[in-house]
Amino acid sequence: MKKISITELKRLCNILLETSEYSGFQEFEFDTDYYWIIASDDRENFSTKEPQVSVGSLVDDIESLTN
Repeated sequence: MKKISITELKRLCNILLETSEYSGFQEFEFDTDYYWIIASDDRENFSTKEPQVSVGSLVDDIESLTN
């Protein structure tokens, strides 16, 4: 199993955000709200043709993180 420290993850996120700001982005616009979630048991099982999936929502995720 691969691990990444919180410190390193913060550093990488900051690089992404700083690069975005430097490139002129002030906000991100999403033309699609929904995304697929593949169940953890199926993520590494490439032999299954029909993995268990559900749907997530960026708007719901953002609202739950900001409240």
